[in-house]
Amino acid sequence: MAHCSRCLIPWGANDGMYMMEVDRVLRPEQRTMCESSDPDDVWYKKMEPCVTPSSKFDASEWKPFPDRLKVVPFRVSSGAISGVSPQEYLEDSRAWKKHVNAYKRINKILDTGRYRNIMDMNAGMGGFTAALESSKMWVMNVVPTIAEKNTLGVVFERAFIGIYHDWCEAFSTYPRTYDLIHANGLFSLYKDKRNMEDILL
Repeated sequence: MAHCSRCLIPWGANDGMYMMEVDRVLRPEQRTMCESSDPDDVWYKKMEPCVTPSSKFDASEWKPFPDRLKVVPFRVSSGAISGVSPQEYLEDSRAWKKHVNAYKRINKILDTGRYRNIMDMNAGMGGFTAALESSKMWVMNVVPTIAEKNTLGVVFERAFIGIYHDWCEAFSTYPRTYDLIHANGLFSLYKDKRNMEDILL
């Protein structure tokens, strides 16, 4: 589905012409397969009217949610993500479980549903989101474009929502969209590129 947060595309206008155009691009007679085989290689790349083949990461082997949170994703176990081993993934999950339990002891309302929309500004492998273990919350996992490891695919395999973003640029959202913003390690990542105030404002 094509999406634009601010351009206000009137999908139903002109008898659904915009939606028909998206459908036309995805028809079998059009070029629907991407030339690149890496579905995660998207930041500042020329857009192609295509769908990346998913044979590399077979979705039929994925565990159902929420069991998927406890299993090492195929991208990690197969070595498809450079610099991320299954052991590192499991250690990250254990560490975030410990940290979130500490957060819950300090902030008693974290589990009550008071925080419904959360942003993790430096999501890594989605460990913070997985450790929250709550259907009352929705978390936007952001993988910074300057992160050492490209882990957005791991976030997706865990059945979470996520995006790439360069925090030197504005994030396209409305003020007060998020009830809680989590930014572990983000300011260290941008210490030579941006002031903390610029990122937050």
